[in-house]
Amino acid sequence: MPNNQILATVHNDYIPFISLASDEELAQFVRAQICHAMGEEVPELSGMSKALYEAHINLSVRLEESRRRKSEAGKRGTQVSESQIHQCQAEVEQCQAEVEQCSAEPQPNTITNTVTNKPPKSPNGDDDRFNRFWLEYPKKAGKKDAIKAWNKLKPPDELVEAIISAVKRQRASPQWARDGGQYIPNPATFLNGRRWEDEAAPQNPVSGNFWGGVPDG
Repeated sequence: MPNNQILATVHNDYIPFISLASDEELAQFVRAQICHAMGEEVPELSGMSKALYEAHINLSVRLEESRRRKSEAGKRGTQVSESQIHQCQAEVEQCQAEVEQCSAEPQPNTITNTVTNKPPKSPNGDDDRFNRFWLEYPKKAGKKDAIKAWNKLKPPDELVEAIISAVKRQRASPQWARDGGQYIPNPATFLNGRRWEDEAAPQNPVSGNFWGGVPDG
């Protein structure tokens, strides 16, 4: 086969269905056509690439058979009957229906480019939910380590709200406010140690002696 005929031409009727396949499936489909045209072993296919390749082979066989019939009829000096033309068209339509059916069925191995369950990103690439935590946290130290701890934690939305609520609560506690905030843990330490689960100390502890009275002067 000449080199310029190695790449098989995709039938126009396949175009609406090709848009349903992913880029990787289309690449697998094209590689399979090249291997088939060069007489090499076709790699294992799956999903839409397999459906397209099988439909392509079936259609190629049927079209080749139709051309053979026309050639034989021409040699005999006769024309292809109208019934034969209708039969070939019916076979092509059947092949198209098979491709459409395959595209409508869920393919377990189909590769999609849709990415889900990813937290929203800010323009600088940070997790917006981490930025909320960082904005509320009173001690701005070790941001890189804090991001690493946050990514390791991968908190769902409910936990994000619990962490931020705990930061607001503990930020107002006497322990964090004492001595200019020197007892506030670093953000990474707070996250790695799950410090949002700590019970906040009372803001106004009751002073007095053992019996609850005012201490003796």
